[in-house]
Amino acid sequence: MTDIHHWSFHPDHRTTFRHFFTKSPWNEERLLEKLQAWILCRVERLTKRKKQPLFLSIDDTICQSFMWHKGYHVGLF
Repeated sequence: MTDIHHWSFHPDHRTTFRHFFTKSPWNEERLLEKLQAWILCRVERLTKRKKQPLFLSIDDTICQSFMWHKGYHVGLF
C-alpha cells in the first residue's frame, strides 16, 4: 500500500487506499480476467517489439489439482 500511495501522488493518507482495496465490493473473477488479458497483451507487445519468441514458465503448484489421482502435482517428476 505504501508504494501505491507513494506513486499515486495522492495527498490522502495511505489508509484511505487500504480501505478502498479492502472494503470495496470486488468481483474477483472479473478482476482476474482483466489482469490475465492485460498480462497477455503485454506479452504480445513485448514479443512483437523484440521480434523473438518469449518463453514463459507458469508455476501452478499452489493451484488446486483435480487430477491428483493420475499422478499430477505429486512431485514424481
